[in-house]
Formats: sequence, C-alpha cells, structure tokens
Amino acid sequence: LDFTAYFGLEHEFTLPGDQLDFTPTIAANASTQNYYNDYYKKRRYMIRKGQKLQSGVATITGTVLEASAFKLLDYEMSLPVNYRIGKCTIHFTPTYSIPVNPAVVAIRAVMNNGTVINKTRSEKIENSFYWTAGVSFSL
Repeated sequence: LDFTAYFGLEHEFTLPGDQLDFTPTIAANASTQNYYNDYYKKRRYMIRKGQKLQSGVATITGTVLEASAFKLLDYEMSLPVNYRIGKCTIHFTPTYSIPVNPAVVAIRAVMNNGTVINKTRSEKIENSFYWTAGVSFSL
C-alpha cells in the first residue's frame, strides 16, 4: 500500500476566440515507495528464461531502504496546450521533470560457496523532458 500526493499550482489562459488555451503548471509529487520495494524484491533480480546468474552467484535480492517513508519524489513544470477546431481538440503537453530523493537499495548476493556480499547503492536519477499529445472529438 502506498500513499501519494500531488501538489500543484496552475492557471489557465484562454486567448480571444476560445480556440487556444494553455495552462502553465508547477507541481510536486510525493509518495511512499512500497511498490518500488516490491519490484526489487519480486522482479528486479528474478532469473528469466534463458538468463543465467553470474558465475558463482546463487541468489541476489534487493530491498529499498525506507520504502514506507513519505518523501518528495519530483518537481514538474508543464505547459498543457489545447487548440479547438470545431468539435475537435488537439492536446499537447510538454513536461520537464526534476527528480529528488533517489531510492537507496540494499543488495544482498549469496555466493555458491555460502559467502554473503552486502552492498548499498543509491539509484541514479536525472532530469527528463517528455511530452504527450492527443486529439479528442466532442459529440
């Protein structure tokens, strides 16, 4: 079970003629990361068909540390734009995301000879730009 929150400030501007509107938005997303912890526990190091572990390694497991802590995950800036032509609306939303608080993962490798190797690593995160586009029709 995860708890999430979205905090945002936005304001819509509509140009004369009501054909074009845009909504500058600044937002922050916060959440617990239990879902991400489950991914590391159940899927990340699962051996898939045709795949082998490194020589000498019996099992590898991963756990996200402080997965149940509620943390800020990213800031986002976006500019949704809508253009209306009759009953058709074209949507375009460019978004720039700035992630914060990378997950810290404890990795445990058990070797075939019984040796246990424990490592902790912080995930690598970087800013990203993406966009979505669509078309809708009203009846």
